[in-house]
Amino acid sequence: MSTSLIALMRSPKFEFQYVSVRASFMTGLLAFSTAQALRARQALRRTKELSWCAMWLLLSGVAGLLSYNNSQSITYGGYHGLVKKWIGMTWALLSSRARSAHAPTAILAIGMFALGLVCGVRALFRVFCGAADYNADGEVTMDDFVAFTSMVARRIQLLMPGGGGMVASQPSSDSEDGSAEPPPQIPTPP
Repeated sequence: MSTSLIALMRSPKFEFQYVSVRASFMTGLLAFSTAQALRARQALRRTKELSWCAMWLLLSGVAGLLSYNNSQSITYGGYHGLVKKWIGMTWALLSSRARSAHAPTAILAIGMFALGLVCGVRALFRVFCGAADYNADGEVTMDDFVAFTSMVARRIQLLMPGGGGMVASQPSSDSEDGSAEPPPQIPTPP
C-alpha cells in the first residue's frame, strides 16, 4: 500500500500516465502563453514599442510559470527533469511496442518524429544559409560568412525597441566638419 498519492502515482503501474499528464499540461501552458506573446507582438506591430512591451510582459508571465513550477516541483527536479523523464518513458514505450502486435502505430510515431526532426534541421539550415549569403549569389563563401557574423550584433540591435537606441536626427560628432553622418545601413539579401 502506498503512503501518499505521489508515491502511488510514481509506482510503476501509474508512472507513465502521471509523467505524461504533468509534462503535457505544463508544456501546453507554456506553449499557449508563448503563442499569445507572439500574437500580441504581431497584432500590435504598427506601434513597435507597444508590441515589444506586450510581448515581453507576456513572456515574463511564461518565465514566472516556469519558475513557479520548478520551485514547487517535488518530483523529477523541475520541468526539465520532468520532460526528460517523459521523453525517456515515451521512447521506451514506443520501442517496446514496435516489437509487438502494435508495431504499425509505434513505427509510424517514431518515423514521423524523425521526419519532423529532419525537416526542422533542414529549415534551420536553409534560413541560416539564406541569411549568410551576403552577396546573394547562391553560395556561402568564407567572405559571406565573415560579413554575416560581423553584422549579427548590429542586427540584434535593430530588433530592439527603438532600433537599438540609434536616433536618425542626432548628428554624429565623428566627422571633421561636424555634419551628421547617416547611420550605417545593413544590406539584406533579396
